Amino acid sequence: LLGASEYDKSNQIRKVFKVAIMRVSSATNERTAIAALIPFFPAQHSVFTGVSSGGVVCNLFLTALLNSIVFDFVVRRRCAGINVTATVLDESPIPRVETCITTDAASFIRPIAFLNLAHIVYAQQWLQVFRTEGRAWKSFWAVTKSERLRLRSILDAVVADLYDLDLDDFAWILREC
Repeated sequence: LLGASEYDKSNQIRKVFKVAIMRVSSATNERTAIAALIPFFPAQHSVFTGVSSGGVVCNLFLTALLNSIVFDFVVRRRCAGINVTATVLDESPIPRVETCITTDAASFIRPIAFLNLAHIVYAQQWLQVFRTEGRAWKSFWAVTKSERLRLRSILDAVVADLYDLDLDDFAWILREC
């Protein structure tokens, strides 16, 4: 564990919300690429972290791209073992986040948030990005298995379109699901 005083003094910790992707996988895991938007907590060597210059919205979109079935398909074929290396990530195709935000896909930022910001630590991000229309912001969280699957399926279809996949290509990727 890292003490609060060491955390405060450290200049090696990104003290912002950031995108994290798990570096170590397993042959038995359903997915190879697993990403999340994480708070300003320190991260160790088993997690790659990064920040998009576009703020919370771009970081959320990047998380959706990295968690997509299409990106996972690419990464799984490139990993020789259980480690998702920097080389594998660097050489994997991914649509430019800034371009994605300007497309019609930007309307899907809410479902991405419903999946990724389901904790009180993200309260400030909810209030920065969304108007909750008089509903409690916690009521938007996707916490049930069925709701998470529904939103994940919608986002996977959107990301497949961003990769410019036709129906046959996407069906090939989904064949083992």
